[in-house]
Amino acid sequence: MAPASAILSGGGLFWGIVYSVTSVAITLFNKAIFSHGFPSAMALTLMQGVVTIVGCQVLKWTGSPQMQFPDLNWRTVAQVAPLSFVFIAYVVISLMGLSAMNLPMFTSLRRLTIVFVMVEEMFLFGRRHSPAIVNTVVVMCIGAAIAAWKDLTFDLYAYWLLFLTNLFTSLYTVYVAKVRKDTGLSPAGMLFYCNVSSMPVLLVLAWFSGDLHKAWAFKLASGDSHFAFQFNFWASVFTAFLMNVSVFYNTVVTSARTQTVIGQLKNFVAFLLGLVLFSDYIYDPINMFGLIVGLAGSVWYAYVEYVDKENAAAAAAAASGGANVLPTVAPTKGDGSASGAAEASK
Repeated sequence: MAPASAILSGGGLFWGIVYSVTSVAITLFNKAIFSHGFPSAMALTLMQGVVTIVGCQVLKWTGSPQMQFPDLNWRTVAQVAPLSFVFIAYVVISLMGLSAMNLPMFTSLRRLTIVFVMVEEMFLFGRRHSPAIVNTVVVMCIGAAIAAWKDLTFDLYAYWLLFLTNLFTSLYTVYVAKVRKDTGLSPAGMLFYCNVSSMPVLLVLAWFSGDLHKAWAFKLASGDSHFAFQFNFWASVFTAFLMNVSVFYNTVVTSARTQTVIGQLKNFVAFLLGLVLFSDYIYDPINMFGLIVGLAGSVWYAYVEYVDKENAAAAAAAASGGANVLPTVAPTKGDGSASGAAEASK
């Protein structure tokens, strides 16, 4: 029989690949949906949320150890409810931003979420990051600024949506830690309860804003493929759930090194596919240079973050007298799905 370490290693690689594929796919499916002219980000989020709630419950019933959380109780729903407003804002606005901007620029500007997180952590918790981390973020900001300077598809409304997306994503990232501490929920429990508390609010908003009516009345433009739209829509709904599940397995059985490599490979693949699959990107050499600088900055950031985690784990092991201490890896969030949109900041 294979040793446990070999089984975990293989499982880690598998879930790392599943996470990477689904994370790229969900962004492409969402972009394809809006490329057909679909007008309702709220309706798409509602469907993703419903499937996520049902799927979490099914996996819990099967006994999956990574997907265990307390049975539904309204006290916990009420505790999570304030977070749901931020959750709804960043998921829906992220989808609106994705529909209004070409994918290479979207992914480049989404990385700037880390700037908002760093500022909020400094003011709220007094946390200061290492000079190396700050330098990598500066490079990402410079790359984004250069790319935006020569963005031939520049639209002020789209950039405003991206600003709000990054703001609400960072607020969720910072606030979710407090809610987890108050409720004692696991990451899977947070995913389940955040969707449960969000769905009624989102349904009311979608109804009174006319978003549900627009989704129901939506008709494809002449020449568009009905099958292609239906495929992209339902693929998005179910891929969102699969990506959420892979996040939790990935953080449990995959090493930090594997996550770093696969995460950056995923970003690069999404960048390339965004260039070739959709027609809304207009090439400019300076814009492309900025996009590449931003991508290089994100690779550098991931490397520095990985080294910092390894050093912290080594220091903890030394402080505990040489005991085996495993670093804790925070679960990431999926871009443009019912789990959230922060992943693009990685």
